Amino acid sequence: MSQVFKGDVTNNVVELNLQAGAANIGSSSYGLGGTSNGEIKVVHKGDITQSDGFYDARADLKGLVIGTSCTSIGSNAFYNCSGLTGSLVIPDSVTTIGSNAFHMGFGGDSWSGSLTIPNSVTTIGSYAFYYCSGLTGSLTIPDSVTTIEGSVFGQCTGLTGDLVIPDSVTSIGNYAFIACTGFTSLTISDSVTNINSGAFYICSGLTGSLTIPNSVTNIGQYAFWDCTSLTGSLTIPDSVATIGSDAFKGCNSLTSLTLPINPSFNTIGARTFKNCTSMTGNLIIPSNVTVINSEAFGNCRFTGHLNIPDTVTSIGTFCFASNNFTSITIGSGLTAIPNGLMYLCASLTGTLVLPSTVASVGNNAFNGCAFTRIEYYRTSPPAQATNVFAGGSNPTEIHVLASSSFGSTWNGLTVIKDL
Repeated sequence: MSQVFKGDVTNNVVELNLQAGAANIGSSSYGLGGTSNGEIKVVHKGDITQSDGFYDARADLKGLVIGTSCTSIGSNAFYNCSGLTGSLVIPDSVTTIGSNAFHMGFGGDSWSGSLTIPNSVTTIGSYAFYYCSGLTGSLTIPDSVTTIEGSVFGQCTGLTGDLVIPDSVTSIGNYAFIACTGFTSLTISDSVTNINSGAFYICSGLTGSLTIPNSVTNIGQYAFWDCTSLTGSLTIPDSVATIGSDAFKGCNSLTSLTLPINPSFNTIGARTFKNCTSMTGNLIIPSNVTVINSEAFGNCRFTGHLNIPDTVTSIGTFCFASNNFTSITIGSGLTAIPNGLMYLCASLTGTLVLPSTVASVGNNAFNGCAFTRIEYYRTSPPAQATNVFAGGSNPTEIHVLASSSFGSTWNGLTVIKDL
């Protein structure tokens, strides 16, 4: 049997050197307890004569040196090797790090070492370093890497400093850096086109402004959810065609927002900017937008005039609730006012004009507002709803067309037929 892995009996430090004719480390065809080329099962002392990696060796292996003859670290190679400690140096000979290669390895808090990835590496598989929470210091992603797979560094809470996505990378995978709370700044190169779902979810240590380059076309759901320390203005470049639900939810230190002017950007997802409580100033919804989903801007602090353009045909529930808008224009493209549209927008004053295209008004739509006059240009009254104009200091009258079929009251308001 060939000696694929060589170890130190005293310290349980394992040195990996691929021997002549041996398979790559931990490739998917090899698993703990499996056999290949007549090799025996993994042991944790002495020479290791097994070609299926150290999957689930847990605390038995205490240290790791990867030899320079190694060219590939396969999937699951050191999955759950929680006893490994010290720094991890990937030699220049390695070009591929497989999925789950070090997932849950290095013992969480027992690992206080650093990680060095050489420029030879072009592929790092999903979950490769997931939950290696004891890894400390900065992370340098080499220019040779073109794709950052899903969850590759997720939960690596000990990583600190600046996170730079190099020019070679075009896509940042789902949850690639989820809960990496130690990073303090983020630079995304202008080669990146996709920031996928949850890529920087709960990266609460990221400070300063967020610059999204003009190369980006897609920002996935939860991409920056709860990045609570990002500050300043957020400009979504015109290159962006899609923003997923909850993408910036809870980014409560961002101060203003510019949405993309792009014909392909027509939908604002549910809760995309919810709880961005420091966002103030005008919110400009570009005319390319046709759909705004539920709570998209709920509990922000936008001020001034809100114009819902004629192109918008659908708005979800509580979309603009708890904002500080002072006036509103509702476009003619809207046929239904959803539940809670402007709920608790206590700064809304002046005249509310409901266009003739609006065929229904939902519960609590303007509950808590402070309009001084309400006008409705529809000829027949929609169905009654609950607490549409309750709360706040809304007027007690609604002005409608003289030729309309409204009765004497509608939704608790006295009908005045004088338009």
